[in-house]
Amino acid sequence: MDEKKERKPRICWLLVGTIATATFSDGIEVNYDLTTLLEGLVGNQKAMAFYGFKQWVASNWASEKTPADQRSSAQSDYDDMINIGLELADGEKQTQVKIIGKESKKGGGKLLGDIKAAAMLSLEHLKAAKLLLPVDKFTAEMQAALDYMLKVEAEEQAKLDAKAKPKK
Repeated sequence: MDEKKERKPRICWLLVGTIATATFSDGIEVNYDLTTLLEGLVGNQKAMAFYGFKQWVASNWASEKTPADQRSSAQSDYDDMINIGLELADGEKQTQVKIIGKESKKGGGKLLGDIKAAAMLSLEHLKAAKLLLPVDKFTAEMQAALDYMLKVEAEEQAKLDAKAKPKK
């Protein structure tokens, strides 16, 4: 069985400033202005937001067969992100990003809204929410949980660092 599994052609991405360029397998380039997504972000935050955007649109077009269909899917997602906004999916799928108010194709999504039990979220979820949610959707409870978790993480790291230092 030396048959190689047919691979879909890769889409190449480039970020210059706040403009993300996707070069599709047919050679056509599409620019996405990510100013609203990247505004106010620096360094790692900007890199993760760009990475998240490209992963999100790529996962949504994964079932598309042609570069034209992939571009159409990406453009639709981009337009909805800019015009409507993004949120984390609710329930078990909080690791997924979706258009605000849009039901998932499997019918399991709903608005994130005000999280009553923000402490139940992982630190990674809260960091992602801080980056991706509109400012008015990131609640005081979420910020308090994030602050607490960052403090605990820093304390735990300090303990690990202290143990790792050689004794004199």
